[in-house]
Amino acid sequence: MKKLMMVFVVTTLLINVAPRPTLAQEPVECAEEYTVQAGDWLSRIAEKYFGDVLAFDRIVAANNASSDDAYPDIANPDVIEPGLVLCLPADGMTAQPSQPEAEAGASPELVGPSWLWQQTLMNNGDLFVPDDSGSYLIQFQPDGTAFIQADCNQVRAGYTVDDNLLTIEPGPSTLVACPEGSLGDQFVRNLSAANSFFFDDAGDLLIDLKFDSGTMRFSSQSNDLAGSNWIVTGYNNGQEAVVGTIADIELTANFGTDGRVSGNTGCNNYNAGFTVDGSNITIELGVSTMMFCDQPEGVMDQEQQFLAALSSAATYQITGNTMQMRTADDALAAIFMRAPASEEAPAEVTPTEEPAPSGTAEPTAEPTAEPTAEPTGEPTEEPSPSPTDEG
Repeated sequence: MKKLMMVFVVTTLLINVAPRPTLAQEPVECAEEYTVQAGDWLSRIAEKYFGDVLAFDRIVAANNASSDDAYPDIANPDVIEPGLVLCLPADGMTAQPSQPEAEAGASPELVGPSWLWQQTLMNNGDLFVPDDSGSYLIQFQPDGTAFIQADCNQVRAGYTVDDNLLTIEPGPSTLVACPEGSLGDQFVRNLSAANSFFFDDAGDLLIDLKFDSGTMRFSSQSNDLAGSNWIVTGYNNGQEAVVGTIADIELTANFGTDGRVSGNTGCNNYNAGFTVDGSNITIELGVSTMMFCDQPEGVMDQEQQFLAALSSAATYQITGNTMQMRTADDALAAIFMRAPASEEAPAEVTPTEEPAPSGTAEPTAEPTAEPTAEPTGEPTEEPSPSPTDEG
């Protein structure tokens, strides 16, 4: 009996230890291979090629079921590395993947343009769309800092980039009370939750938020000086002071792609040549109309001081929708804000034909040493059509 029991135990052990035949695994049918790009998520790939964000599990199953090392095992569906080659199973595929060409041209870069906020779409369906995308933007600087325009406030931030991972840490901010309905706070909160970024085929920047909670979309705005239009908000008056412009008088500067800058001083139109070398700029004033304007008071002094400040500019810097020009001594020469896109540059200056915007005297063919319609200090006996503030 003992011998029988011993034989039974040994036989059982041999059966358990002996290698068992494995069932042949069905080969995975991959409709296509897809190379992971920076900014890709499995759910995004699944939505694009299977029409369902939850179909990412098909991609995971197909790659993990592979019997060789042709495709990587996906241990964590939330983490895929750029450059991995994935198997996209034929079952349920609705679109064929298009691989990027090796030499498709330069891709958009974070640093350089200003990125205008178009919308934030949260995964719970909430949608935030600014009324004016030009009031909500971020500009990434090469030194790891960023400028944020959040409606009526400006924010300084730091950022880091690791491949396609992105972190943004807002810092000091102005504390202006924005109008009711402002999305300034929402915009900054979204940016502080940045997790990764990528560019779509149109060149838009998309920033995915942490925990796959939503996506921000931005369009680019060039920070090239050529082809940009500006409104003057301040200028150096030549007396070591930067002053604002006269109320209700708009000074403009429109930088063309032909190396010419033109604009209006509140009385006359002007035209000048400019050259740019990096952040250095040279402006050589050329022709202008020669009207004399007595209203509003000080408009002619403003014109002369602004044109002198403009020609003194040696460097410029564009930050979002603001531009500063400085002299060779680093003194502030002029401050500008970007003109709305609907505003167009004025026509080419023709000094002998261009009418004055608000002049009260006829233009002369040649400039004279003294103005021909100098207002007097005392009122005349003849009544004027409308009262003036001069006395």
